[in-house]
Amino acid sequence: MKRYVLPCHEGAPNGPAPKSLREQGIGRILHRPILGWSPNIGSYEMGGPGFWGFKLAETDPYPEEWLILTVWNAGDCLFFDGEKGEVVAAEFIAAHPDAGIEAFYRRYITRINEITEKVIGSKILEARITPASSHILLEKGGETHRLEIPKDPTGSSQYRFWRSEESQLDAWVLSERNEIWA
Repeated sequence: MKRYVLPCHEGAPNGPAPKSLREQGIGRILHRPILGWSPNIGSYEMGGPGFWGFKLAETDPYPEEWLILTVWNAGDCLFFDGEKGEVVAAEFIAAHPDAGIEAFYRRYITRINEITEKVIGSKILEARITPASSHILLEKGGETHRLEIPKDPTGSSQYRFWRSEESQLDAWVLSERNEIWA
C-alpha cells in the first residue's frame, strides 16, 4: 500500500524535522487568524509533493508559522466545505473527456480562488484531529467553513486507505517557513 504521510525537513533536505501537531498540541492552532495559504508547498528536488499549508498569524505566545499537511497531493484527500480540495487532471479529464485540458485549468483556478477568498482572513475556531481523520472549522465574516479528511469519505472514488502506522496527527506539522523538503 502506498505511503501518503511523508517524512519532511525544514529549509533543506538535511534540515530539522518540523514539529507535528501530535508534539505541539492542537491548542496551538486554535483561534489563530490565517494570513495566507498555498496548495503547492514542498519539494523533493524533482517537483513538488503538493502539500497544503496555511500561514497562521503570530499570537501570544506563538510566532507566525505555517500549518502544513504533509500528505502526498494533499488536495486530493482534503475536503473544503464538503468538496475535494482539488481534482487532479487525470480525474477531471476522465469525468469530462470532451472538455479538454484548458477546462481543467479553468476549474483549478476557480477552485483555488474560491478557497482563497474563504480562507485568508479566517480564524480557526475548532480542530479535531485523530489518527484517522481531520476536521478544522474556520470562521470568516460570520460564515463557517470546513477543512477535513473524513474517516470514510462517502462518494469519493479516490478514497485513500491510510496505513495503520500513518497518523493524521503526524501529517499536520508546524513550521516557521513554508520551505519543506520531502
